[in-house]
Amino acid sequence: MAATSLSFMIPTTRQAGVLGCNPLTLSQKLTAAARALLAETYPLIVTGRAPRTPQDDNAATKFGRRRPADGLIDWSRSSWRIYNLVRAVTRPFPGAFTYLKGKRIFIWAARATDQRVADAPPGSVLGIGDSGTLEVATGNGVLEVLQIQPEGGEETDGRTFFARILGGSSKLRKFESAPE
Repeated sequence: MAATSLSFMIPTTRQAGVLGCNPLTLSQKLTAAARALLAETYPLIVTGRAPRTPQDDNAATKFGRRRPADGLIDWSRSSWRIYNLVRAVTRPFPGAFTYLKGKRIFIWAARATDQRVADAPPGSVLGIGDSGTLEVATGNGVLEVLQIQPEGGEETDGRTFFARILGGSSKLRKFESAPE
C-alpha cells in the first residue's frame, strides 16, 4: 500500500506533523491524490483551521535523498529486484540505467520473470521473446524490457531497440553495470 500525506513544516522536526493523509492502493495515483488532499486542506491552512496531528518521533523514519546513481542496474541481481528498481526510479526520477558499449541506456519499464533461467551471463541480451519484448539475462530469471532509451536518444519499446540499436542480433551484446 502507498499513501500520500500533507505535512506542516517548522524549524524543528520534533514539532512537525501531518495535516492529512490519504491511503492508496496504487502508487501511480499519488499525484492525483496529493492534488485532491491539497484542495481539501488548503482552505483550512489559509484560515488557520487545519488540524495538526503531531508526528511520533519514535515511529518516524528517515531516508536520504535519491541520487541518479541509485538507478544503476546490477544485472547479477534477480529479475524481480531489477524490475522493482526500474519501477522505483522511473519518471519523475532519473531512471534505471545500464551501459552498452560505454553508452548509458535507460530502462523505463520492464517485466520480471523467474519462470525461465537464462543460459547466459547476467546482462546478456537474449533477443526477442515470445511476448515480443527484449529479454535480458539476470542473476536469477529474465527481465523483459518494455521501454528503453539510449541517453540523448529516442525512447522506444524493446523490440524496436533490438532492431535499430542492436541490429537485430544478440550476438556478443551484453549490458554492463559500469561504462567500459
